[in-house]
Amino acid sequence: MINKGKKTLDLINKNQVEKMIDIGSASNYMYVHVAYFLALHELVRERNIPWVPRFLVIDQPSTPYFSTSGKKTDDFASLDAALSEINSFVEKMQPYGGFQIIILEHIEESYWLDRHLENFKLVDKELRDDYGLIQVKVKSS
Repeated sequence: MINKGKKTLDLINKNQVEKMIDIGSASNYMYVHVAYFLALHELVRERNIPWVPRFLVIDQPSTPYFSTSGKKTDDFASLDAALSEINSFVEKMQPYGGFQIIILEHIEESYWLDRHLENFKLVDKELRDDYGLIQVKVKSS
């Protein structure tokens, strides 16, 4: 349910309302974000709404699972659940003409291969060392 006054999205679980402020950790917010947009796109496809594109861009869903120093936390089961949900969603959308999800991410390809997420494909090589989407070369003087 949308709370316009507070500009938040509150969740309804049976007859209980979970206020956005009470959702908790960053990983919970990430999962709510993914679940909301997948549900929205599922509704759009089921109702055959033509003006909504058949793709979604998700930027670094693994961010909540690393500390500010870049070290992994112990909550990777939640990341696995979110990635599995994304993988399943792509399968579920096949009867509706397909759906593409573009994930901008730094996790290694082996991470999703080990979890058998068959709808995940590496578009280019991994962004490692001095290889990146945007590369600026410093000229030596």
